[in-house]
Amino acid sequence: MKCPHCATELRYRDRSGKRCNSCQHRFALEPRTNRLKLHDLRLRDLAQKLSSGGQYYYSVDQLRYAAGRKLLQPASALAKAGGCVFQFFVFGFILTIGSFVFGDLLFATLWANALLLLPLLMLFLGAIMIVWVLTADRRRYPPFPITAEQFSREVLKPYHETYDEPLPGFLGGQKRPQLRPDLPAPSDLRGALVCPDAAIRACLLANDLPGRFGLALLPAAGPFDVAAQTHLEALRQHPQQLPLLLLHDASPAGCLLATHVVNHLGLGAAGERRVIDLGLRPRTVIKHKLMTLKAKPDATLLQQLQQAGKLAPEELAWLAAGNYTPIAALAPARLMAIIERVRLRPLAAPEPEPEPEPEQLARAIGFMSWPQG
Repeated sequence: MKCPHCATELRYRDRSGKRCNSCQHRFALEPRTNRLKLHDLRLRDLAQKLSSGGQYYYSVDQLRYAAGRKLLQPASALAKAGGCVFQFFVFGFILTIGSFVFGDLLFATLWANALLLLPLLMLFLGAIMIVWVLTADRRRYPPFPITAEQFSREVLKPYHETYDEPLPGFLGGQKRPQLRPDLPAPSDLRGALVCPDAAIRACLLANDLPGRFGLALLPAAGPFDVAAQTHLEALRQHPQQLPLLLLHDASPAGCLLATHVVNHLGLGAAGERRVIDLGLRPRTVIKHKLMTLKAKPDATLLQQLQQAGKLAPEELAWLAAGNYTPIAALAPARLMAIIERVRLRPLAAPEPEPEPEPEQLARAIGFMSWPQG
């Protein structure tokens, strides 16, 4: 790795104790010991890309997913098969050599103690079967390499302690802004964006979503704070003019959000209000090959999705296989671009100026004024 202070290329023995042998400065992350193989310069580079050079704020999960994305690439079926065949041949080779060298002694011992070895062998195989069954879901639905708590403790905390400054654009707890009832102003209100992910809502708020697009930010369900209640009341008063924009995970629960969000927010019947689903949709993830995670799907939610008939068979099969993509997998700039594509009118559009009277128009262009000497 390269020293983040003096840019010297360091071998492992040249950076013991997380200290550069060349400049004697400490660094925060040792790629050999942390789960994501990160070093300081790599983490800074990720922060620069996520923040688009310091233009946007991002959340902990957005940084965590960006850092661990490459570790999710599965090995090919050929590589797995090759590994199994290699292990089989190694085991067979050892067994063959052992039979030639210790054949007589080995088989004599086995036959003499057959009654003792058979129960032990059955217990051993039974234990293997139990472990195999208990770990089946974990093999089929492997978790992300690092949790948010582990990422904060093993990556962010050492970095902050070493450099005494946050990463550029990182939205820590002390920087999280609060949504105000007067933002956006009633005259600028164009609708509301609903997102179940609280960290993404905070990220959008820090990136001035209300000011830029005239959108209130709401959770998908209560309890609601004072600001959310104020915006919900404005939405109830204008069911036709103010639509709901949805931003959610590409998951069974996320894809069902559009079917019940109006009722959960207490905004009347679902058909009275325009609902714009911005995604994520499974087809978007499949088309653009976005990061995909695994989790055991809820059979009830899958059945509801099938009955709703809103997803294509390919999308339903993708979800049924345990695939999902969190909305936090998208960078802030991409989220803002998705929202920007929706053109909404403000609630109180400026009134057009009255057309001037013919006499006023003539006076304005000089037809009713005498030339001055």
